[in-house]
Amino acid sequence: MVDWNQASTIATAVGTIALAIFAGFTFKGLKDQMKLLYDQANAMKRQADIMEEQSKLMLADIEYDRLVKRYQRLREEMDKLVMPLYNRHDHDLTFRRHLSDRTSIDPKEHDYASFWDAIRQNAYLTQSPDLRLALSNYFQTLESLFSRTNEEWREKGATFEKIYDGSKKELIKNVEIRCRELEKEIIEVEKALKINEGNRH
Repeated sequence: MVDWNQASTIATAVGTIALAIFAGFTFKGLKDQMKLLYDQANAMKRQADIMEEQSKLMLADIEYDRLVKRYQRLREEMDKLVMPLYNRHDHDLTFRRHLSDRTSIDPKEHDYASFWDAIRQNAYLTQSPDLRLALSNYFQTLESLFSRTNEEWREKGATFEKIYDGSKKELIKNVEIRCRELEKEIIEVEKALKINEGNRH
């Protein structure tokens, strides 16, 4: 006959052993799952770090491109507009009460016409409202003076000359101011771009 107490004890022992084996497999499975989750978390962190580094590089590239464009704009304004005016600010053949005659074969007249044509063409480059206004006033003054009749010149010639001299002085003053501003800005951008001193100008 079967001893139920003994069978119960054996069944409990076998169940406990089976439960322990099952728990061992479950624990190993959980341990493997935890390791997998930990590895995935590390991989995601590495990916996030890479993406953050890429973002920083992209921002640095954008900032560098912005500085390069600013530098090019400043150099273009300096080279094509401000410096030509600055270099000739005391040049009597450039600043005179005279409209250019593009048909003349005189080299001085050709130089005068070419110079002012280039200035008019590049006036848009300036970021200085004061210089833009001074240029506009200078051109308007010249055109206004030469639309006057000989009689008007005889009567008001001294006044016309004062008007011209005033617009010329205002233009030269604004050219000198803008030249200093541009020199300062160009140096700052060159430092930011790490342009060598030897490469300047």
